[in-house]
Amino acid sequence: MSAHTPGPWVAKRMRNDHGNFDIDSDSGFFVAETIGGLDDGKEEANARLIAAAPDQNAALLHADGCFQAALFEGWIDALADGDIDRIRDIWSRRLSCAFELIPAAIEKAGGAA
Repeated sequence: MSAHTPGPWVAKRMRNDHGNFDIDSDSGFFVAETIGGLDDGKEEANARLIAAAPDQNAALLHADGCFQAALFEGWIDALADGDIDRIRDIWSRRLSCAFELIPAAIEKAGGAA
């Protein structure tokens, strides 16, 4: 599988009577187009969701790395043992990073973060 067009992607309303949106990369490459025909709110929401895909992918990959590192360092054992100091340490060094990119990716897609 080849890599997708690098983000960020941007949704822009097309200048026509159909309410279509173009989704382009930040460098100007065409990525996708909404077809139109939906009410204006849904059309724009779909375009924003598509445009947010690279940011959401990056956030998920980042979060997965954080979770994998926490598991490797014994997160489950620390929880089972009730080792508060170790839980705090792993949280601050590994798991808190998982939440840094997620709200911004959700917000870009038009969701409440």
